[in-house]
Amino acid sequence: MVKENGRTTEEHFIPRCITSIKSLDPGDEVELEVRQNLADLRAEQEYFAVVARLIAEIQREDKERSPEKMFEYCRDTASEIPLLLEDFFEMGEALKQVSKVSLTSAVSQLAESYLCTILDKFPARLFQTSDRPIELPPLDAYNIGHGIIHALYCMLRLEYLRRGRLGLGVCRRCDEVFAIERSGAVFCGNKCSHLYRSNEHYHLSGKAARQERAKSKVTNAGENPSRKSDF
Repeated sequence: MVKENGRTTEEHFIPRCITSIKSLDPGDEVELEVRQNLADLRAEQEYFAVVARLIAEIQREDKERSPEKMFEYCRDTASEIPLLLEDFFEMGEALKQVSKVSLTSAVSQLAESYLCTILDKFPARLFQTSDRPIELPPLDAYNIGHGIIHALYCMLRLEYLRRGRLGLGVCRRCDEVFAIERSGAVFCGNKCSHLYRSNEHYHLSGKAARQERAKSKVTNAGENPSRKSDF
């Protein structure tokens, strides 16, 4: 963030986002710098987070997907026409019969149609590099002047299409969305992985150890009862 005119009030801070978007060819890298008002950024951040969670849920294995969560995320992104639970699952049931798939898969297909509608609001542009054309967010003055939203949704589009990427996941410990860097990753980083496994170890092996210690204390107390007084 940068400060304008020496003022320190929140409204005079302008977010400055620098992001790198890499093409499939090593060495092709574009650095973007755009600005945005804080109030608008916060509103868009909430919406963006829901879209990212929708992508992460869609990209789970079929048996791990939650139809209820996919509905929840679609409902929270349906800004023009309210999405009702009954209507959503009624469409899911109809799609299930037509496509001959499970209800979860049908709901996932339905959720993807919602997602495509959202991402299509922020189309990428083709730019020529030294080797080949690549897709980037619009770099014209109008779009850059309207904040970082196009850059962010361009990144989401890449994660959704998995172009050189493994997609998005939700951390098993902190419940935050993260970009998967290796196959099978379920934590956003080493810290969450360590804390989760430490907690799991405490509740599993630690519980057994505590029970064993308690058992030993009871046994020792039975073998060495306190001597009663003769008086």
